[in-house]
Amino acid sequence: MGDTHLDELRNALENKGWKVISQDEGDGYSISAVWHIQRSTRAEPTALLFEGLDDMRTLPIEQAYACKVKGRKNASLYFGSMKEFRKALLGFVSALDRIEQDEIKKTV
Repeated sequence: MGDTHLDELRNALENKGWKVISQDEGDGYSISAVWHIQRSTRAEPTALLFEGLDDMRTLPIEQAYACKVKGRKNASLYFGSMKEFRKALLGFVSALDRIEQDEIKKTV
């Protein structure tokens, strides 16, 4: 993925009011790292799992090839070419917005 993908993901999140509140190590197998993000304190933080399964090791987050929202099958982002990544990034952030709204509705 490289720092460019990470930087653009973080910037897109921050532009929509999301904050990376913590980063944890992965599971030592398929997850490189976990970002916990939050925008509203009315919803629990959302966990972004960075996928890094490789043949013999878990890739570092800078080499992860995708991320997904923990517990959500339809919210993921592939870190392929920058052109495709940038197109998909907008939809991914929109999906995060919808997930947050769903979580807030559950608490009301």
